[in-house]
Amino acid sequence: MIVLHVLTSLALGGAPQAVLTLAAAMKSRNVRVAVVGPVGPMAARFTEHGIGVFTAPTDRLCRQAVRDVDRAVQVTGPDMLVSHGKGAAFCSDRIAERRNIPHVRVMHGLHHERYTPAGRWAYLAWERRLARRAAALIFLSHADAGEATDLGIVARHQRVVPNGVDADGLVAAAFDRRSARAILGIPDDARVVGA
Repeated sequence: MIVLHVLTSLALGGAPQAVLTLAAAMKSRNVRVAVVGPVGPMAARFTEHGIGVFTAPTDRLCRQAVRDVDRAVQVTGPDMLVSHGKGAAFCSDRIAERRNIPHVRVMHGLHHERYTPAGRWAYLAWERRLARRAAALIFLSHADAGEATDLGIVARHQRVVPNGVDADGLVAAAFDRRSARAILGIPDDARVVGA
């Protein structure tokens, strides 16, 4: 089996890190995995694990993103598309229909509250449509699944799969203070304020 994960970000942490952890486990079960998303630092980590990386501006709703994801589909020949995020879902939905490939959406929360009333209505209508067309929805928490159901975002198949975190891997990958400053180009004597 070949799975292509379509991400809206290849930034450090978050969904890309969860997909990397999942992809490494899938590889051990002889599932071939590739990812596609915007240029970002996680691309190198995927490559280090032998996971193919393709670039596409999936952080935007645009034709170029759909074309670039479709190219990744043509190269990898996936049995399944798994999307993470709105732009990724937009691309995956169109390609899944065109190429007759199952599309599984991983819902990393709903963020409708930040839209105007008209924008919220349009966003939720779009989410409902994508949910009906998806082969399955995966929610990362029961709270997210409940909120989606209350908003009418349902699919034929839905599951809650809590997001796992490889705590040992995070500790092992953590940088000491001096290394982190060097990577970020911050002098040792500079004051840094942040979270």
